[in-house]
Amino acid sequence: MNNKIIFNTCPDSEFFGRDTAIEEIYQHATSLSNPANSIYLVGKRWIGKTELLKRTYNRLFWEQNRVAPIYYRFKCGYNIEDIANDYIRDFVKQYIAFLTKKPELVTENIPINKLERILSDMEDLAPLFKSLSLHRESKKYGDHLGSLRDAVQMPHQAAVHGNMPIFLMLDDFDLVGRNHLYKESPNIAKEFIKAMMPGSMMSGSISYLITGHIKKLPIGGISPNSIKIMELGGLNEESSIRLAEEISARYHIHYDSEILSVAARQLEGNPVYLRSIIAAAQKENKNLTTLKDFIDIYIAELSGGSICFSLGSVISIKSLNALRILHTCIHSKNGVSEEELLEKLALDHEGAHKLITNLCDLYVLEKGYGLLKWIGGKVEEDYIHYLYETEVKQKTGAETKTKIAREKLKHGFYLQGVKIKEKIKDDVLLLLKIFNGQAVPRVLFRNQDFLAQYNKNAYLTIGDLKEGDKILLPQMVGHFNDVAYRETAGAIIIGHGFNNGRYDDENEVAWIIGVKETSPPVNKDDVENFIKQCNIVVSDMKAATIRRWMLSKEGFTGEALKMLDIEGIYTSDAVQLRIVRDIIEGSYAAHQRSNRRSLAPLKEFEIILPMSTRAELVAAKAVEEIGTDIGIDNNTITQIKTALVEACINAFEHSKIKNGKVYCKFIVSDDRIVLNIQNEGKDFTPLFQSTPKNEDKLTGLIKRGWGIELMKQLMDEVRFEKIQGGTKLVMVKYIKRNSEAAHEQEL
Repeated sequence: MNNKIIFNTCPDSEFFGRDTAIEEIYQHATSLSNPANSIYLVGKRWIGKTELLKRTYNRLFWEQNRVAPIYYRFKCGYNIEDIANDYIRDFVKQYIAFLTKKPELVTENIPINKLERILSDMEDLAPLFKSLSLHRESKKYGDHLGSLRDAVQMPHQAAVHGNMPIFLMLDDFDLVGRNHLYKESPNIAKEFIKAMMPGSMMSGSISYLITGHIKKLPIGGISPNSIKIMELGGLNEESSIRLAEEISARYHIHYDSEILSVAARQLEGNPVYLRSIIAAAQKENKNLTTLKDFIDIYIAELSGGSICFSLGSVISIKSLNALRILHTCIHSKNGVSEEELLEKLALDHEGAHKLITNLCDLYVLEKGYGLLKWIGGKVEEDYIHYLYETEVKQKTGAETKTKIAREKLKHGFYLQGVKIKEKIKDDVLLLLKIFNGQAVPRVLFRNQDFLAQYNKNAYLTIGDLKEGDKILLPQMVGHFNDVAYRETAGAIIIGHGFNNGRYDDENEVAWIIGVKETSPPVNKDDVENFIKQCNIVVSDMKAATIRRWMLSKEGFTGEALKMLDIEGIYTSDAVQLRIVRDIIEGSYAAHQRSNRRSLAPLKEFEIILPMSTRAELVAAKAVEEIGTDIGIDNNTITQIKTALVEACINAFEHSKIKNGKVYCKFIVSDDRIVLNIQNEGKDFTPLFQSTPKNEDKLTGLIKRGWGIELMKQLMDEVRFEKIQGGTKLVMVKYIKRNSEAAHEQEL
């Protein structure tokens, strides 16, 4: 069967993170018995509801014959006659198309009189021909309500007389709630709601899916037991990055995955916004390799690009008072009452009420329990902020863009560190769980002494530590994050336990741990902030002993170390933390079992590969011999070889110089092997492409086109570094030797 795409959708390569939702809707539609006969799919604007329904429709059209799928999207600005005519025409087209498996009928512009002729030739569909004729007569005599009811009842007529259930997907259903037959009359959504109510003459053979922007149902009358609520949020961070990588690669835009991660969070996983940012980068011939790249493009889009145009078309603000209302609500965390708003902004009641109603209809405000709340997203908030500054406060566009850019850069800079910070924080939380009276060298908690003795050696291991004083860790009984500590200052973790294995008041101890993972080292202000927070926390503690420990990935300034030393606060950087972790997790015992093997000096190997057939195998053979020589286990060697071959092949394929070369440099230390791969000429960032260009290059289940995804799976770290003349790929593998692997198997 030809599974032809019926409705226009995005390319499959740009569709991520929605397979589970499609499957859930598909199973609901095809189930013979549903506890709820309707679904209300709720999600913010442009989050992907329409794309989801169109893909579900396509699957229902081709993969089953038990239920007839119908998709209809309500249009803004249609009157009752337009809706009735458009709805009944779309239904009949799609119903005939499904029965005859002629998908071209779905999107073909067929007038109603032609549909009547088609139905007249299909004896089994004679009741539909009669209903369509009644609709035409109602329309002819100006009976708009009768015309609408004929349209709404058409699916019921088809289900009953065609002996086939119908799954009806009504997209943007909340739009129909704004249409009325005449002034002050109930809106016409009431006619559709009647059909969905359990016990309705029309509800038995039809199940519905309606979509809306807010959790509150567009209109009352549906029993909670008869409808299932599905929420569709933005793409998760991983799916957002994959989408951005796919589109960036197609547009030949250089990018940094960390910057795409920041973009994904700022844009809240909205696929339309992500596509707009990357399209703007391509149009302006810019890349997305730095935080400033993204912020520059974002501000331009917000103030005059496609995002601005799209938001302006759906959030039509024609009043300065409307902007004042939105600005006030945005900055009110718990909402603001209408009375308070009137008093604060000096508005008249009637005019303000009308504005508020219109803003609620635009899905940027929500009214409940007497309070108005902002319900828009981050991008909409920035858009309103831009309008407020330029229209209400009369600031220039340049001044406003600069102000927003400053704030976004600071926030984005913080977000860049959040991901790693959470990793460090998770490491600390795991460590606290296994604090159990271990003896740890004191120097690992005194950063100044550590730097003086070991001169910032990032490859330092346990065996390199000199004999010296040790501290005994407590036995921890519990730990938690202090939610009162503000995120901009870092993470605070509190652990409670006992010293010396004695469970009494005298030996009770609490550890207060501050984690800073943003790029600058800990400075004087950070220390003062930490001490202040500790003082607040300590006031609620009853432990006999308080230990304070500050962790920083980037280390500490000299002034900060002096302050911390005076205060008696433990200090550790990333290297010290790693060694503490190794000791606690038992790496020290493994180190002793391997005859106290000390850190070997760094070894470097360089290979220059010519552009020739199977040259990458030369590099693979070299790394295999290196790995065997230093005792790496076979499985790890295979992973390194596979990643290296993939990198070399891509480096050759994307080199723009005839007879170019690929330069490989291998750096081997005690606990890792680092591979540097660089080609001549252009960057080989097309590695980020997730599909191969030549299907003939498939080998088994592995595709060379996996590129970066494959290497990320095989290696522990994969990153690109900008260098003069191109890009260098750096891959890191933390190694395990055969003796260690064998010992683990024995255990």
